[in-house]
Parts: sequence; structure tokens; C-alpha cells
Amino acid sequence: MPLLPPPMEARGQKSSWTFFVLALLNITDAFNLNVVWPMLPFMVDSYGVAANEEDLGAWVGIAGAAVSVGQFLSSFLWGLVADRIGRRPVMLMGMCFSTFSVLVFGTARTYAQCVAGRLLSGMLNGNAGVVKTYIGETTEKSEQIKAFSIFALAFGIASCVAPGVGGFLQRPAKSYPEVFGGTLFETFPFLLPMLVAASLTFTGGILGYIYIPETASQWRRMEKRRLAKEAAAGDGGGGRGRSGGGRMDESD
Repeated sequence: MPLLPPPMEARGQKSSWTFFVLALLNITDAFNLNVVWPMLPFMVDSYGVAANEEDLGAWVGIAGAAVSVGQFLSSFLWGLVADRIGRRPVMLMGMCFSTFSVLVFGTARTYAQCVAGRLLSGMLNGNAGVVKTYIGETTEKSEQIKAFSIFALAFGIASCVAPGVGGFLQRPAKSYPEVFGGTLFETFPFLLPMLVAASLTFTGGILGYIYIPETASQWRRMEKRRLAKEAAAGDGGGGRGRSGGGRMDESD
């Protein structure tokens, strides 16, 4: 039994489960973007960086915008990496790195770590563009309408659910002391919503590893480059051998 699923061709009908897993890989951006908004003002205020309430909005805005700055800086690079090593590895790396970045944000004890966590969330996940490319390479035109409709629906649901998760689960030791009092969440009051986000990205990464193969078109491109590289290396070795033989003949 192969460890990896075979490359996926564009021909043929794809299962709804495939689209569900791909949507899960895509909606982490929406969830991670929106889960922080209800708690970010309280989070920034707890660091004491704002001199007064009038300044608080600016500090919150900087932290909130950091994720978009990260996406702006890295999206093109993630596209290049996906062309080089494949769509599948980039999508799986995005889920793994997203799990890390939301935990950095959730455990932030300083404003600098808070901003760094948001910046990393944008920089370390290029799935927003790569997943759409994946759909384009693995589905026929008739199925792309279905796929992108599912994506839009999932994105909207994630955008609606995420603020509720952030609002209800922030500072749980204060809101629900009978359950969370005296726990880790007193030290890290904003960690619980980010654990929910981390569990979403981790689950998406596991399902993606099991069920989402490389696209057949990208696999063929990578194989063509690999064979061309091997052929070039072989020609180079043969040329050196012939050159060496020539020198030996001259010495004789």
C-alpha cells in the first residue's frame, strides 16, 4: 500500500469529501483572521502600551493589520515554492505553520509577541492562493463551480463562527472560574480560543496528508524537471570522462 495517494487528475468527478478537506485547508485563514477581533482590544490593553483610550485603537489596528502585512510579504513567495516543490507540501506546511503561529499569539505576554504572532499567521500560510490553484488543476470546469461555491460557504461560516469563539472563550478563568480557575488559562487568558484555532489547523493538516494528493499536472512538471536535471548531470559526467580520456591518450 503506497504511503502517499497517487497524483490527482483533473478528469472525473471528485467526491464531496475531497472538497470538504480542501475547504478546511482554505478556511483557516478566515477563522484565524476573525477569531482575534473580539479579544484583541482587551489583549492589547493588558500590555499597557497605550497611553490612553484614544491611543488604544491605533495599537489594536497595528496588531490586527499585521496578518495582512504578512500575507502581502509572503503570498508571491509561497506561489514560487508551490511551483517548485508541489501544491501538496505547501498546503500541508501552511497548516503546520498556522498551528505554530496561533499558539505564539495565544501565549503572548508582550505586545511585540502579539504582533509577531499575527505577522507569522499571515507569512507562514500561503494556502489562500495555493488551494485555489489546486482546484484549478484537479477539477474540470463543470466541477469548479461546485468547488468554489463550497469554499465560499465554508469561508462565510468560518468568518461568522470565529468571532463567537474568540468572544466567548477569551479570559475563561475570569468568565468561568469554576471550570478554568487555577489553570493555565489564568497565565494565558487568551490561549483557549487559539487552541480551538490550532485544533482546526492541525486536523486539516492530518486530513490533508491522508486524503489530498499532489496534482497530476504539477507532478508531471516536477518529474520533467527531475529527469532533465538527471540527464544534464549524466551528460556532464560523460563529458568529463571523455575529456579525461583525451588527456590520457595525449600522455601516452
